[in-house]
Amino acid sequence: MTGNLPVIVGDAASRVGMKTHGSPGALVEETDRVILRGLLEGEGEPSLILALNGAVVGWNKAVEALVGPIAPNGDATVFDMVPADAHASWHGWLLRLVKGESLPSVRTSVRDAAGEDVVVDASLFAVRMGEDRRLARVRLRDRSREIKAEAAHRASEERFRMLCSMAPMGVFQTDSKGRLTYTNQRWRNLAGLLSASEPRGLWWQAVHPDDRQRVIDLWESSLRHGNEFLAEFRFLAGRGHTRWGRMRIVQHSGTDARVAYCIGTCEDITDLKQVQADLARARDAAMESARLKTEFLSNISHEIRTPMNGVLGMLELLGATELSESQKNYAGIARESAEILLCVMEDILDFSRLGEGRLRLVVSPFSPVQVLEGVVRQFEAQANSRGISLEFELDPRVPTQVVGDAIRLHQVLAKLVGNAIKFTPEGRVRIRCLMLSAQGQRCLVRFEVIDTGIGIPTGALDRIFQPFVQVDGAPTRRHGGSGLGLALAKHLVELMGGEVAVESTEGIGSTFWFHLSLPLAARP
Repeated sequence: MTGNLPVIVGDAASRVGMKTHGSPGALVEETDRVILRGLLEGEGEPSLILALNGAVVGWNKAVEALVGPIAPNGDATVFDMVPADAHASWHGWLLRLVKGESLPSVRTSVRDAAGEDVVVDASLFAVRMGEDRRLARVRLRDRSREIKAEAAHRASEERFRMLCSMAPMGVFQTDSKGRLTYTNQRWRNLAGLLSASEPRGLWWQAVHPDDRQRVIDLWESSLRHGNEFLAEFRFLAGRGHTRWGRMRIVQHSGTDARVAYCIGTCEDITDLKQVQADLARARDAAMESARLKTEFLSNISHEIRTPMNGVLGMLELLGATELSESQKNYAGIARESAEILLCVMEDILDFSRLGEGRLRLVVSPFSPVQVLEGVVRQFEAQANSRGISLEFELDPRVPTQVVGDAIRLHQVLAKLVGNAIKFTPEGRVRIRCLMLSAQGQRCLVRFEVIDTGIGIPTGALDRIFQPFVQVDGAPTRRHGGSGLGLALAKHLVELMGGEVAVESTEGIGSTFWFHLSLPLAARP
């Protein structure tokens, strides 16, 4: 701006607190100092009055807070306050003020009290004192904090971009509509874009067409409900290739609580999907192999059981003929061996049915005491031949009639009793049936098989119910068996809705028990 300069008029003698030159030969008359004080006092920011040769005529306290104390003897100039490389700029600005121009804002630096450069914005205006004296009014605004904040922000952005460029996953930013505003190189590779490609279009345009609508629906739902977006889908990676990605998108809201932008990451999980597919195929192959093995066991067991029944029948007929004592002994051993083999075949058949899910319960009313008596009759002769006492105990509170599968209950007790007799060289085997509780039309019954046998080592208790497991696994073990009896008993108890366990002390004996919740049979 050029033209006439404003004239300072009025009486400001009452204003105090401002500093001006007061030495002989000062550029400002004493009568003008009061006016300058009034001019500077109203300024909250650092303000100076300069002669047009750069001499400091007046200043307020905010200036000293910025640059430190100013010499009061009239020797201070603006060139003492600024770095040497700014002197030429100040000379030029003062010259422009002489021509009547104003400089609303120029960027420069001043030296603070510690000798450090402080970036400021300076406003310079020419003023007139009377008719023939011209001065410069200077207002300084400290911009150092803003500049440091801007530099820190730029550095932060640079770090972010560097981290994104080095990240092993795709990173991108979109606006609230899903339009891409930033992508790192990994994202561009995943989306099949060229290295030099700029962000463009909607982010889901890179999604495989078969997955795209599902992904868009999930994205729009997350925007409506303010939820994090998380999904797995296929990408069109360019050149006819398809990649799998796992994407996570987080929304960031503005001051109006609306979505301002979104930050997303995308991990390439193509290799993981391939591994999962390979594992699924291996699992299916293993399951098919297991099914074929089970089917084979079932078929071969049927094939063996048929002739074995014939062998047992012939041995029964042979025992009815006139035989010598040694012949009867031989026939008895053969019959016992055939019965053991037939029992093993039955176990294998039942175990294969369980594995295939073909074993079903046949539920009907039955008498618990009749089941116990049947088990005792089955093993009484075997126990007597070994000199073992076999007995049972029935809690009188147990109902006379309950509903369940009596055949499977008999089978479980037979497995446990047969096992107890086999591992009890002397003493007794006892079967107990106890009433634990009754509620409504159901009762909880506990069955126990207690022996005084050799017991089970503590280390074997946790695997005793596993199939094909023998406590003594040596080839020369004294006790035979397939290792399926206890495993089958456990499966049958669980099939009936119960639980089975064992308590044992080596050298003293074992207690196998299981609980069944049985409905009461309706009265006739």
